[in-house]
Amino acid sequence: MAKIEISNLHFSYDDGTAVFENVNLTLDTSWRLGLIGRNGRGKTTFLKILSGALKARGTILSPVPGVYYPNPIANPDLPALEAALEAYPTAPAWRVRKEASLTGFPEEALERPLSTLSGGETTKIMLAALFASFEEQDALFLVDEPATHLDLSGREMVRSYLSKKSGFIVVSHDRALIDECADHVLAINLGGLELESGNYSSWLINKERRDQFEASERARLQKEIAAQKEASQRTAAWAAKTEKGKYGSGPVDRGYIGAKAAKMAKKAKSFQKRSEKAIEAKEALLRNVEKPAKLIMTPARSRSGVVAEARSLFLGYSGAPIVTNLDLTISRNEIVALSGPNGAGKTLIAKAVAKEIAPLSGALRLAPDLLVSMVPQIPRPDFGLIADLARSRGVEESRLKAVLSHLGLEKSRLASRLADLSSGQLKKVFLAASLCDSASLYIWDEPLSHIDVAARTLIEEALIRHRPAMLLIEHDQAFVSRVADRVIELPPGDTA
Repeated sequence: MAKIEISNLHFSYDDGTAVFENVNLTLDTSWRLGLIGRNGRGKTTFLKILSGALKARGTILSPVPGVYYPNPIANPDLPALEAALEAYPTAPAWRVRKEASLTGFPEEALERPLSTLSGGETTKIMLAALFASFEEQDALFLVDEPATHLDLSGREMVRSYLSKKSGFIVVSHDRALIDECADHVLAINLGGLELESGNYSSWLINKERRDQFEASERARLQKEIAAQKEASQRTAAWAAKTEKGKYGSGPVDRGYIGAKAAKMAKKAKSFQKRSEKAIEAKEALLRNVEKPAKLIMTPARSRSGVVAEARSLFLGYSGAPIVTNLDLTISRNEIVALSGPNGAGKTLIAKAVAKEIAPLSGALRLAPDLLVSMVPQIPRPDFGLIADLARSRGVEESRLKAVLSHLGLEKSRLASRLADLSSGQLKKVFLAASLCDSASLYIWDEPLSHIDVAARTLIEEALIRHRPAMLLIEHDQAFVSRVADRVIELPPGDTA
């Protein structure tokens, strides 16, 4: 149990964008710390600073090294154990084997090429190598989004494994993971970093209290700014009226009135300066208060009570069925979620309902007026710019970009070519476009990949508020439990 002291930490990107300014924190090497915050706020950057991969100004006094996950895999064709040892060279082979067994990684798979393993198996062996690289308390393990693209069983494995460990910081958008594994939460907010003990649920309760306070604070500041401006304008008007009185009709003492007007003007000018400073200070406070956002959907309601219906449906490739004898109904205003391990055929079902593939056999009936909006699991950058995508879908470019801002896409990327975006950024673009579509059926395949907790909450609220017809594939249990009307469990299939 040792302290990590962070003092006067400053970090900016090469383009001058400030990420951290004057950060002062004390962390403990025994904590299980959940690091949360909006996309682009610097979560991965913070981990890489602690690992030494990025240099920042300030002081970090740590008695232990920071070890980052995931380390790059130089040669995925090596046997899994050898690839893991190459990624984490301080890990003894015997300890990697031991840790791998704790994750449920099969012993025989240690000798298989890493490139042949599933995403869940790769996560298991690399997490095992991470925690085998040092004894607990001899390092601070920096775990960056370990559950991305894992199915339900894979996420449960990560949660179970991390819940038995200590001395780590984990970045994850999976609320269930932070709830189960964290005993402290560090949130990167607009106004700075907030550290508190507890898990995601306790942090959320406190955040809602802070949001209520900030909303009342915002209303108070706006009211005070308006009153200050009105008083300043009124004082200036009084001074002008007094000066004008020198030139009224009849006998007047212009010298006395002029002196009085000059005195009033001086007072008004002084008052205006004070008012301007007060208004400026209040507006600065107002800028530090995060404004609540809201996502608006405009679903088109089908005239049919049932928008999609499958009976005894068989799906697969080259005549080999993966999904067999499927019965599925999606009604208007109903969100149906598909659940099952990787390879169960969830994406196949989504593509069939979207009419991208034909069934092997069975019946698939769709509403005659069906309008589909699709978020594919792996979007393709078929359009040049975000503006081109907006035009192709018939949505307003300004609205699409506003939704993207709410989802955490950096403003600097809004003018980028889609081909130049990362896979996570591209997913956000297609998700935002779907949110802007007027569709009678939304088909979303893992829409929340790389989407932060705050944005997930906005999407949840939009779905609950608008209740579109939707076929949903998503591994975030908390999200599914809140928005889905029904969950259909699929048995394991033969391919991922």
